[in-house]
Amino acid sequence: MGVKTNELKRIQARLNQEFSKEGRKLIFWYDEGGKFLEIVNNLDIDAKIYKLQKDNTFATKVLLEIEDTESNYLIYADFEMPKHVDNHLADTILYSTVFKPDLLSLFMNEAGIDPKFRHVLEQYKKFFDAADRRQKFLDLHIDRFNSAQTIEVAIMSVICKCYTASYDEVVKTVLTDSLEKNQYLKEFNKYEILNTFWQHAQIHYGYFEDNPTLEKFVIALLITYTAHKLPVEVKAFEKHLCAKKGNVTTFISNFMNNVLCKELYDSLARRVAQSLNIEKVVGALETTELLSFDTFECVDRDLI
Repeated sequence: MGVKTNELKRIQARLNQEFSKEGRKLIFWYDEGGKFLEIVNNLDIDAKIYKLQKDNTFATKVLLEIEDTESNYLIYADFEMPKHVDNHLADTILYSTVFKPDLLSLFMNEAGIDPKFRHVLEQYKKFFDAADRRQKFLDLHIDRFNSAQTIEVAIMSVICKCYTASYDEVVKTVLTDSLEKNQYLKEFNKYEILNTFWQHAQIHYGYFEDNPTLEKFVIALLITYTAHKLPVEVKAFEKHLCAKKGNVTTFISNFMNNVLCKELYDSLARRVAQSLNIEKVVGALETTELLSFDTFECVDRDLI
């Protein structure tokens, strides 16, 4: 079952608290988009649960005010509350209770996210609207949310189907798809976290472009790694360098030596080598200066 147990229990407890008060209780719950429908279907409360439809408001009024005037009811609707002038139930709602669960507060409590980061979750509300994405976020088992960046990396990790929350893993996954029409970047854009992806490229690797693209990003990573390994400076590399050479070197070293990523890395490296005409760029270097050069296959062949 996709329902989060703690989330269900908290909502259930709040509703039962209302229904335990003296007198008959009618509670209206308008849930636009049906975000809580699965929870409603699994509620165990001291009341009847009635599913309101847009075209049965008059029949509902007859039920609540004529046919059954004794029972407690939770009246649930998976749409926005209509304006009173258009609503047959307007007068009934006025003497009843309108229930509005705070989804973000419930989720933050369960995930162990400090309330001071609520604005971060609100920024990515579209992502957190779905129960399955909230569950996958929790399944990353992050021990401590001590920054907005931690939450953002977790969101990107869920979108990329990573098993752990890691920006390095996010980048590796993104690079498995086309550099031009990348499905992961489309998903980032859908959930309004694409700009954040590029901000993290600057945070983690010191990569910055006014108009970043995956191709320019890959070039910057590989050239920064190469420049860091070479004992001499290559002027043609300067415009492609990232600011955080150590982080880039660690990432590329892990990437190129990972057996599962070997074919992907070789493919990207060949593309960059061809794009920048790497053989010509390093042609003026001494053989001894190229001994630590392990970025591009074409240079390895020349050395051999």
